Amino acid sequence: MKKGVIMKKIENLKNDDVEADFAKWLLLNRGIKEVTIKKYLGAIRTVENILNSNEHLTTKIFEISDPELIESFKNNKEVQEIDKRGNRMYTVPLNHYIKFLYYLKEINEESLDDQLNREVEDILMNNELRKPTLKRSKISTPTEMFVTKTNYYKRNPIKAANALILANFNCEIASEHKTFTSRKTGENFVEAHHLIPMNQQKNYLEVNIDVEENIIALCPNCHRMIHSGKDFEVSTMLNKLWQMRNEGLIEKGVNISLNKLKKMYFEE
Repeated sequence: MKKGVIMKKIENLKNDDVEADFAKWLLLNRGIKEVTIKKYLGAIRTVENILNSNEHLTTKIFEISDPELIESFKNNKEVQEIDKRGNRMYTVPLNHYIKFLYYLKEINEESLDDQLNREVEDILMNNELRKPTLKRSKISTPTEMFVTKTNYYKRNPIKAANALILANFNCEIASEHKTFTSRKTGENFVEAHHLIPMNQQKNYLEVNIDVEENIIALCPNCHRMIHSGKDFEVSTMLNKLWQMRNEGLIEKGVNISLNKLKKMYFEE
């Protein structure tokens, strides 16, 4: 999550033209001039050619969505040599692309959260669930999920609905955070949020993190705050939520320290 910088949410990004979207983001979000953007794109293509020539890369950089992999390209000896000669004209554009990829992750996470909560409301409106109980003896695996075409793990709305019921439709940051009565569910309106973000599933290959123990009920204000609040606000929330859920996560085979959790939220 990027802190301290307010970024415009660019609409109508095209999944099939990442390079054009990146250029658009540089122009609108970073205020970079078009002539400089062209130089940045050319520099990235130069890095791509270097990595392709020594077989460190077999695809195009703009086909890569993992910012950590892009970060590793800066450690290539040949890239470092031309970057030094060019006064960082190659790592600067790579750093911008890394920030762009984190931006995409954030807007996709929020979009998937919104979609999940719409599905949850429909499930609850149709009374498809009884009062759930947590079956702590069962550890599910990621094979029970599937990945969307944009490489984000889809959330299970039934598990999210279970989590809201288990929280009695109260905000788990503060139960006095009352919002309004949902016309679909007849309950206090709260939203589901994954404490360990679902984009971290790739780091938990043996266990499924889309489980009730990892899903928090939050009022809309707290939900937006945990995504976009100031560092100290988000840190305070994570302290409380981790204390509440750590034991249950361990019983589901999910081990995470508080510091590691915070790094997932403050990765930039």
